[in-house]
Amino acid sequence: MPRSLLITLVLAALAGTPRPTPAAVTLKLATLAPSGSAWHDLLKALGQAWEAESGGEVKVRVYPGGAQGSEGEMVRKLGIGQLQAAALFSVGLHDVVREPQALSTPFLFQDEAELRCAMGRVVLALDAARDACRTGKAQAAR
Repeated sequence: MPRSLLITLVLAALAGTPRPTPAAVTLKLATLAPSGSAWHDLLKALGQAWEAESGGEVKVRVYPGGAQGSEGEMVRKLGIGQLQAAALFSVGLHDVVREPQALSTPFLFQDEAELRCAMGRVVLALDAARDACRTGKAQAAR
């Protein structure tokens, strides 16, 4: 199940659950995508959808055009909690785990089935790296 769908489903489930009204949460998302680009517009639309879905409890602030630094710097800021999200290219993902760099190789996959198999393994490696960062063992995941 795609993560964005999972997040949307969780937010939808939470929207129907009676609870005290918490303070709004603002997620800071950084990207190298230039301001006004199609990627930036998509990220802003994502933020608007999350805000609508959460009844205004979740807001997304997008920092485009490298305003938060290079992708390596964004990854560092994710690790210390200054950012909660980053839209990275495969080069930026390489700062976390090496495997995504292979996906940039032209004609690497013969068909979509091979690509899906490889992506499944990359997701597992990214999840392991994220978990290691959360427990303070980021170097062990590399």
